[in-house]
Amino acid sequence: MRVGENCYLARLRHAVLCAEPGVKRKLNETRTDSVSAIAVCVCVPFCPAQVKATGQALLDSVINDLQLREPEYFGLQFIEDQMLKWLDMEKPIKKQMKDGSGLRFEFRVRYYPLDATDMFEELSRYQLMLQIRHDLLQSRLSLPEKMATELFALTLQSELGDYEPNEHGMSYAKTNVYQFVVNQSEDLEFSAEQLHQSNFCQGMTPAEAELAFLDRIRLLDMYGADVHVVEGLKGVKLTIALTPSCIRILRDHQQVACFLWSKITRITYKGRKFTVRQMDREQDEVKEKPFSFLTGSEKQCKYLWQCSVDCHSFFTTRLEAAGAPARQQQQQQ
Repeated sequence: MRVGENCYLARLRHAVLCAEPGVKRKLNETRTDSVSAIAVCVCVPFCPAQVKATGQALLDSVINDLQLREPEYFGLQFIEDQMLKWLDMEKPIKKQMKDGSGLRFEFRVRYYPLDATDMFEELSRYQLMLQIRHDLLQSRLSLPEKMATELFALTLQSELGDYEPNEHGMSYAKTNVYQFVVNQSEDLEFSAEQLHQSNFCQGMTPAEAELAFLDRIRLLDMYGADVHVVEGLKGVKLTIALTPSCIRILRDHQQVACFLWSKITRITYKGRKFTVRQMDREQDEVKEKPFSFLTGSEKQCKYLWQCSVDCHSFFTTRLEAAGAPARQQQQQQ
């Protein structure tokens, strides 16, 4: 890499890191960073003569500075043609830029684990928790009342540790200090404080509180969902949600179909037509069955296809790896 490219990459990396002051916390350390600092978004000036670095080079630099040891879960997003896109790891950054004035990157979790314990590093799980809190503030997830109270209380435990009356006082979960969800109510704040002060949370380390938080929220159907708007072949508006377990098809927020990653055989696109093929049983015979949808443009279709193929590869690889020990044990028996 040339000197000029190193300078540009360093500026990119520095900007990304400065946008998130809370991610470098030490293990098992009580934190006081505000939830408002969760989003890692930056604007970077465009310098065509210098941008030879690939997306992978930039992501590696950010990952190294954040001291994360599980880079496979993370990625960088930017906006192009009013659409959020993942930065391609193989291509040079300059080839992914349309607007020469600059780019806005968002460092975020790309692949949400089915189980938080799949992430071995505490810092990785903390970053995942930050990402989910950001998703909640952007209304990407909706919570039942009881779960919202529990997750808010666990967030307080993660950030503040055990409740101390002299230190925390009363009404310490107010919106101006901890905004947990959009349109946060005083009732939610009061309930979360009461639960935080109870045996539900007391005695938990930050890492334990974060693991309990992640263990609950992963049960939601839309946990980790990458959402794309499409149409059925009859013109019905649908939503495709790429989740850690499957591709969900929703109509008016209700699931109408689900394609498990393990059963999908092929994912293709042609023009605006996006097709998922999976093995399906019909009259005691297993056949490959296609399910097709239409996107708004050929470009959107190609992007949906790329996201789907990447998810299919990532999650099926992990499912196969998880099943390998069980298969070995059966063979030995």
